[in-house]
Amino acid sequence: MLVALMIGVSTALFPYFATGMTGAAMLIALWGFAFGAFPACASIWMFVVAPKDVERGMPLFVAMFQVIIALGSFFGGQIVDQLGTAVLLSLATALVGCGFATVLVLGRNVSNRLAVQPC
Repeated sequence: MLVALMIGVSTALFPYFATGMTGAAMLIALWGFAFGAFPACASIWMFVVAPKDVERGMPLFVAMFQVIIALGSFFGGQIVDQLGTAVLLSLATALVGCGFATVLVLGRNVSNRLAVQPC
């Protein structure tokens, strides 16, 4: 949840605080840290939720991560070309907010019953 919050905050504040080099560098560093932490957090989540299926889930996770990056690049470029960067940043912030809300709502029901049982 913290990773999504950091990405959302950095994306939302970028148009306002990235007018100078210092603000832009700080927000890009925050975004980069969160983006770099996402794969590690998602891997840990997979180990907790499905410890017996991690070997099957990791290749799927890597493939989906690459597809999402490619689709985001393509559609992000189209949005910037047609509507501008302000619309792209607003849309990105809205999408991160939707993802954050989804994790908050649906993540409460996730548990690892195998971790509770003795071996």
